Amino acid sequence: MQKEICTAGFRRITPAIAKSIRLANAEKFPDVDKAQACLTLKKVAPVLGISGTAYHVLDILLNLTRQSDWIGNARPIVAISNRKLAEFTMRSTRTVIRAVRQLVEAGLLAYRDSPTGRRFSYRTADGSLGEAYGLDFSPARASFQELKSKAHENQQRIARERTARRSITTLSRALVDMSSLLTKTEASKLIDEIAFVREAHTDVCETEAHLEALYSKTIHQVERAITPKENDEMSSEDVTNVTRNTTTNYQKQIPVIDSHERTHMDELQSIPKGLGKNERCAESSRMIDKSPADRIELPIFSSACPKSRAILEAEFQTWRDVVHAAPTACSMLGLPQSLWKSACNDVGVSRAAIMVVVILEKCLRNPDAVRNPGSYLIGLVRRAAEGKLHLTRSIYGLSQRPC
Repeated sequence: MQKEICTAGFRRITPAIAKSIRLANAEKFPDVDKAQACLTLKKVAPVLGISGTAYHVLDILLNLTRQSDWIGNARPIVAISNRKLAEFTMRSTRTVIRAVRQLVEAGLLAYRDSPTGRRFSYRTADGSLGEAYGLDFSPARASFQELKSKAHENQQRIARERTARRSITTLSRALVDMSSLLTKTEASKLIDEIAFVREAHTDVCETEAHLEALYSKTIHQVERAITPKENDEMSSEDVTNVTRNTTTNYQKQIPVIDSHERTHMDELQSIPKGLGKNERCAESSRMIDKSPADRIELPIFSSACPKSRAILEAEFQTWRDVVHAAPTACSMLGLPQSLWKSACNDVGVSRAAIMVVVILEKCLRNPDAVRNPGSYLIGLVRRAAEGKLHLTRSIYGLSQRPC
């Protein structure tokens, strides 16, 4: 087999072509699987600027090699004329010549010219190449590990950009949803900031980082807007109109956790032990009654949230079980503690716990149904404050729909 590569005098040699010749003149080459070589060279092609006709020619040349040409002392040489390549690609001969030159300058091929400039090859009885002149893939075989690393880095970059683009869409939608909770001036300013961030940065990863910062800022802004001031929380105006329930007949009383008295989960430990009997009475009726217009039956609620019960490892036998499972559900949804406390202050611990478990159930059934659990919870609390929330209908609908 010919040891040296001879280049015809009619071809102008560039530094890139000279480098390919040097790689092809190496004494030893690593053994490469043909399928792996085809996959790697196609993945690295965009990094090397290979596209269009050049990529088509590369695909044809790779398919014309054999597995035995990529191992041992053999060379993956393809003896095909430019005219035949032009027929395969349905391009002109000059276009094919430029495409082949692009592959050579990219370091994937090398010219292996015969004395007459013709491309031909002879195979022995065992199928190995005897004498061959044409287009040699030896440069790609010599630098295969380097090309493989470039292809891997390119795939990682593509994956990062794909994830960043999806995150940009999700964050933008979440910010637009939260703008409805702000004043008209603040909402208009937020929309302008979103447009500016998306237009000012060409790199999608930078755009994602700026939108995440804007999202965190907006979350705090919304929390401040919906969280009552400390003075309002500590004033006696909140409790002057509250009718104290002094009934001691626990056989008819249904346990409801008062949001004005216990807003933190730790305070549940302070509930008198005597309420254990009250729980048994509540289990017989199994319903929580916040208002006559919104009665939620515990069996229906439990059957509506099978996935939540499974992932929380909780059996909703009493409403206290739901309340105790709510903080874990908040952690799974990524809800901040301040948002959970604010919801407890606004609608009560029990009602807030029901909302959180319902949101978790919807996310588990269809992850795309609730793109932003925090904004969804804020919306539920807001509708509850306005008297427009019909939680019973949602729970009944979940119980009727199969998981």
